[in-house]
Amino acid sequence: MKRRLPPEAFGFYVGQGRDRSYQSVADRYGVAKRTVTTHAAREHWQERAAEADRKIAAEAEQRAVEGLAEVQKRHLRTLRTIQARALEGLRAVPITGGASAVRALLLAIREERMVLGSSMEDVTITIE
Repeated sequence: MKRRLPPEAFGFYVGQGRDRSYQSVADRYGVAKRTVTTHAAREHWQERAAEADRKIAAEAEQRAVEGLAEVQKRHLRTLRTIQARALEGLRAVPITGGASAVRALLLAIREERMVLGSSMEDVTITIE
C-alpha cells in the first residue's frame, strides 16, 4: 500500500459527517491508516473539520430562522385576509346577525396575536 493520499481526501473525510474516520479514508483511497493519520496531523484535519461543522450548523440555523420568519409572514397575511373578509361580512349584515363574522374576526385576531407573540389573556370577549 505505497500509494499517495490525493488532495480530495480531506473533502471525503469532512463529507462523512459524524461517522468520519481515518480508516474509512484509508479504505477509500487504498492507503494505510498511518498515511492518513500523518496527513491529517500535518494538515490539521480535525480542527478544519470542526470549523466546517460549525459553519454548517450556523448556516442550518440561519435557514431555520429564515424559514420560520417566512412562515410567520405567510400566516399573518392569511390572518389579515380573514380579518378583512370578516369585517366585510360585518358591514353587510345587520347588527343582530353576523355572529359567524364576529367569531371569524376574533379567531383571526387571536391567532394573529399568537403569531406575533402576544397573548389574549388580557382580552376576554365572549360571543353569545
